[in-house]
Amino acid sequence: MNYPIDAIAIFNANQHDEAILLIQELATARPNLNSLACGIVEAYLHVQVGMNALDDTRYNEAAVHFTAGVNTIGFSSMSAIHSQYDVFVVLFWWDLKSLWRTAHQNLCHALLRAGRLPEAIEAYRDTMNTADEATKAHCLDCVLYAADGDDALAAGNYDRAIELYSAAIELNFATDTIFANRSKARSGKMLWDNALLDAEKVIELNPSSYFGYQLKHAVLHAIVVFKIMLSKLENASDTQTQSLRQQYVSPSEVEEVIEKIIKAQLDDVPHRLINTSTGRLCDRGVQINAFRTSAEYKELLSSTMKHADLQMERIQDVVAMYFRYVMLSHRWEGTEPSLHDIRGKEVYELNSVGGIQKLQSFCKTARDKGYRWAWIDTCCIDQTNNVEVQQSVNSMFIWYCHFALTIIYLLDVSHSSQPGALASSAWNTRGWTVQEFLAPKFVLFYQKNWSLYLGDRSHNHKDSLAIMQEMGDATGIDPQALVAFRPGMRDAREKFQWVSARVTTWQEDIAYSLFGIFGVNLPVIYGEKKQKALGRLLQEVVAQSGDISALDWHILQSFPYIEPLPRMCQKAVESWLASPRPYHYFM
Repeated sequence: MNYPIDAIAIFNANQHDEAILLIQELATARPNLNSLACGIVEAYLHVQVGMNALDDTRYNEAAVHFTAGVNTIGFSSMSAIHSQYDVFVVLFWWDLKSLWRTAHQNLCHALLRAGRLPEAIEAYRDTMNTADEATKAHCLDCVLYAADGDDALAAGNYDRAIELYSAAIELNFATDTIFANRSKARSGKMLWDNALLDAEKVIELNPSSYFGYQLKHAVLHAIVVFKIMLSKLENASDTQTQSLRQQYVSPSEVEEVIEKIIKAQLDDVPHRLINTSTGRLCDRGVQINAFRTSAEYKELLSSTMKHADLQMERIQDVVAMYFRYVMLSHRWEGTEPSLHDIRGKEVYELNSVGGIQKLQSFCKTARDKGYRWAWIDTCCIDQTNNVEVQQSVNSMFIWYCHFALTIIYLLDVSHSSQPGALASSAWNTRGWTVQEFLAPKFVLFYQKNWSLYLGDRSHNHKDSLAIMQEMGDATGIDPQALVAFRPGMRDAREKFQWVSARVTTWQEDIAYSLFGIFGVNLPVIYGEKKQKALGRLLQEVVAQSGDISALDWHILQSFPYIEPLPRMCQKAVESWLASPRPYHYFM
């Protein structure tokens, strides 16, 4: 126990960074030392530094320390810890009972004050999902969102007020007062349709109050006045007055712009997605119709009344946010649900066994993290349609790149796992999982019980040095490629080596899973066998790049089940030699 106390003494001497570094080094260098005690001390020190930063309005710095404290504390109730480590209580007057709550609540506060509202909402959700009932009773972050909304409304900052009130409502703190104030803020932005909806919600929540009716009357009056103004401008006799009408955009013009942006947004999105709220599989048309009936769409229409408001970037942001989707990377196990098993049904209502249970947990996890749409390869592709399978295989890498988040599910890693469990997971032996990890920018690893791997609650596990080191050791892939991979022909030999020892359900997939990594588009011909599929890929790689190192026999023979490939290699070389090449290839 002396070593952690030494770190505390250094901390109390205002050497904060040195103290935190010391406790981290102790936990690593002395495995026999009480790791729980070190974790408690490190968490407490981070929280204290975070509190100081919060008081000094250094909100981003505070968020960093509170996040570190949260990641270090892996339990929601500190009562037992408080008793077990009463030495900290006696010597330093530490309140360990509230440490977990303090770290989580102040993380939400710091993110909110830093203007990082989506992260604050996600942090609050994480707190409520993992806290015990006693802790939940003390979590009143929604009140803070509402109070900040009041300040923004009073200052005339309607956008910020709408954002904060919406956050409080989204987190189930929906009072008639909050809806009333959001209605005022929306009226201030001339978002009449949405202001009217909020006024009606006030009446629904408190029918005996005149205030909701007063708000509704004011909004309806404003809508009528605006329409009268437009009519008068259109029917004016002088051209100068008529020209004023040109400052305003008709709803049909706005709709046309939005439709074009939707089309561009969905060009690189899978045709079918699961709605995480309803649990229903939706094709492209249903997805677009859902957006047309959404509050986001109505707000875009009502907020772009003037040409000056028709900001393409803002519309693109709204559309992109609505259609964000999450992908599941996993190992197929036993009976997985197909498209025909879930079409026309609600995923959440199906019998929770086998692959269905995994699908349900995935959709719930995506929904709880604030994502409306989810995609999984088992049931979002019609495996009986050869044309669709061909298009999907050649599009997958692009899809993976555009996912807002990839959730990687490790069925064989328990919640009590230690560092190294990821490296030994069967997920790391599958062919398709290479591009499923390399392509996306944001990934999170989940254990068997759908808790985060190693309790790492950061927003992107590609930012975790420990997890990326583990991935690098397990895959042999360069650390830079793990976090910022770019497809192409460069280092072809190394890329073949990445998958040489991996397995796939269909033997041809060992080649098809590399199409996106090399950036090639080739026919998908199930039944051609692995040798031919790999031969066509090798031929294309050598023909495009001139890199005959890809034909390294020691790598090729390490592919499981592969037969000798001398003729295949010869064809690849012949194809490259026959194609026109710049002079420098032969230097």
